[in-house]
Amino acid sequence: MKKVGIINCFKISKKCSGSHCFNSIKNKIDSFEVYSDEGFQFVGFGHYNECCKTSVEDITVRGESLKKAGADTIHIPSCIKRTCPNYNQFIEILSKDFDIVEYTHGTK
Repeated sequence: MKKVGIINCFKISKKCSGSHCFNSIKNKIDSFEVYSDEGFQFVGFGHYNECCKTSVEDITVRGESLKKAGADTIHIPSCIKRTCPNYNQFIEILSKDFDIVEYTHGTK
């Protein structure tokens, strides 16, 4: 069984409640549909501090926190993929320790 976490952007979380992400988790739809057969355990939801000098360090710390919680898979919300200039660097860093899914809900 996969153990899953989500890392989001603090700036985006000021406008977004995460309800679409959590709806996808609850209903096993969109990016969470792949777990329909085997199931999954949701272990955490964290954020990094917007796009700033510490973004890369922040996402590394969030990854370590989710790893301690048992996560083996990290979902990065679609809104991050579309808006964050550090996105590719985040994926590179996190993919060293986690399977990465590059969206949560809606389209990839």
